[in-house]
Order: sequence, then structure tokens, then C-alpha cells
Amino acid sequence: MTPPDRAARPVALRHPTPSDGAAVWALVKACGSLDVNTPYAYLMACHNFADTCLVAEDGTDLAGMVLAYRQPSAPSTLFVWQVGVAPSHRGQGLAARMLDHLVTRITPAVSHVEATINPSNVPSQNLFRALACRFDAPLTEYTWLSADAFPDSHEAEDMFRVGPFQKKD
Repeated sequence: MTPPDRAARPVALRHPTPSDGAAVWALVKACGSLDVNTPYAYLMACHNFADTCLVAEDGTDLAGMVLAYRQPSAPSTLFVWQVGVAPSHRGQGLAARMLDHLVTRITPAVSHVEATINPSNVPSQNLFRALACRFDAPLTEYTWLSADAFPDSHEAEDMFRVGPFQKKD
């Protein structure tokens, strides 16, 4: 008997725990397009920022994740550090579903979402442009860090700032 397609399984969203750190790190590596940081960074994110991060599970496997935190100088702004979706779950709107979940369910509510995106990362640019459209929120884009700011070969990072979000009655 053929096992059911992983992408057909229901995907549940939840906040991560420190025990998810290794799986998040492995997912980031599997994505292929994300900067892979040390496993320690993912363990810390799953511990210190669990209330503003999400993982998506399709049973026992991670289908996706959003790592985000509140800006210390602007607590109503959620900075999205990384969004990743397993190759087997791409094209199903999971990244958008996870972002929408964070925007609508984090308490206290966020007024803005920020993310930095490489100029060549068109899918991520489209993800945040679509977020602004879904919530009828303004979007501001500007160069945040030029390529020469990095000590290695790294593209520039453009800031995408969505918000303020309108309060829903």
C-alpha cells in the first residue's frame, strides 16, 4: 500500500518548543534558499521567542516554520527573521497561512510586520506583498543593508515593512 502523500496530510500550526530547534535547523537546511545559522540560534529562537514563532506539523514532520520576534525598540512590530516551507509542502499557501496566523493571533497585537529580503528572492518579496494586500495594509520597501555592509559575499537586504494593520471588529 502506498503511504499517503505528505502534502495531503493536515498541517497543524503551533508555537515551537526548545525540542523543535534541531528539526527547525534541519528544515532550514532542506529549504535550500535560506541562510543556515548555527543549531544554537534555532534552539534559542524556539526557546526565547516561542510566543512569536510558529512551526507547522503534518503529523510528526515539520512542514514549515516562521521565526520572528518583537522589535525591542518597537514591541508592536514583529520582525520576521526566516520563513521556511519544506519542499513537499510548497505551493499550498502554507507560508501565507503561518504569517496570517501570527498577525491575527499574537497578543498583544502587532501593528507592523518587518522582514529583510534579498533582491533576488522574488518568492519572499511576493509573500510580504501579498500579506499587505490580504490585510489591506500599506507596504514600504527600501534598501536596508547594502551588499558591502557584509563581510562575506552576501546580497543586499531590502526592508519590507507592512502596516499598520487595521483592527478587525
